[in-house]
Amino acid sequence: DQAEVILFSHLGFSLRYPVAEISQVGLKAKGVIAMNLKGGDHVVNFVYHDAPQDKDQILIASQRGFMKRMVWGDIQPMTRAKRGLMAFKEIKSKPHRLVEALGVRSETEVYELYGSNGELLQVQAGDIPLNQRYSNGTSLVDEETFGSLLRVLPLPYQEAIEGDPSS
Repeated sequence: DQAEVILFSHLGFSLRYPVAEISQVGLKAKGVIAMNLKGGDHVVNFVYHDAPQDKDQILIASQRGFMKRMVWGDIQPMTRAKRGLMAFKEIKSKPHRLVEALGVRSETEVYELYGSNGELLQVQAGDIPLNQRYSNGTSLVDEETFGSLLRVLPLPYQEAIEGDPSS
């Protein structure tokens, strides 16, 4: 079984490991530890792939409106219950806090970004630069007008189709 999962935490940690490491538990079991979190941290999301390739892409976003695409190969596989690797470079004065992590199916996939000031923005995956793990990505919104980035949602079946006469 080659299936893997990458978990992402609010404080910016990422942890990749094989799904086979997650043991089956009985009805009265309390579960297993997926990721070792510090105080004040929590899992934001996870990305699952049944047969990941190093070139497969992930999109992550911070509350400051910074987003980046990165490849699975940038996050080295580890074992379950570790803290993981930083997915954003730590900045002391105005730190990034992860609000979303999603698998990228296609560079034409469209996402809606929701801001705390009621703003709504649509962005295509291919317009978000591909960066390495320790990069903070690119600012896609003006924090003063947009506010904090609250949520990023993929729009189902809303991929841009070039040359489609109906669009």
